[in-house]
Amino acid sequence: MTPKDKAKQLYELIRYDVSTLKGTETLINEVAKRCALIAVDEMLKQNKKITVSHLVSTYKSSQDFNENFTNVQNELDSYVLQNYGYWQEVKQEINKL
Repeated sequence: MTPKDKAKQLYELIRYDVSTLKGTETLINEVAKRCALIAVDEMLKQNKKITVSHLVSTYKSSQDFNENFTNVQNELDSYVLQNYGYWQEVKQEINKL
């Protein structure tokens, strides 16, 4: 799913729930947008924690970790490009809504 499609999906899911509240269309849209941004921020935080935790647990000792530091750095770079970058793009698309 593209970041733009994911942004719309999150926004619409939250907007549907928020629309049951009483308020103007502008207020409903703003609340839905803010909630979607909060959700994406939480995804960014959790994904980073999980990835770092997984990488650290992969190595048996600190010496093993240090010996494989280049691999660790490459895995983190890969994560940033694939996941973190994706959620950052979703966040940008939500801001455009």
